[in-house]
Amino acid sequence: MASQQAVDQLVNKFLNQLDDEGKQEAIDRLEKTKPKAAKILKKAWEIEKRSNKINNLADEVSSKIDEI
Repeated sequence: MASQQAVDQLVNKFLNQLDDEGKQEAIDRLEKTKPKAAKILKKAWEIEKRSNKINNLADEVSSKIDEI
């Protein structure tokens, strides 16, 4: 069984080194052979996308406040 640190490193590599198309392709391939790994990566990607949306909204609000 992989250690949590090893899993974290692989998830970070997945998030940082692949574009959205590559991420989807990796998940699709893993769903057939390693569904648990695919589920972990899919969840990490969903969290990343949600985090990006939150950051963009916070930046927009901050900019509007600065204008006031």
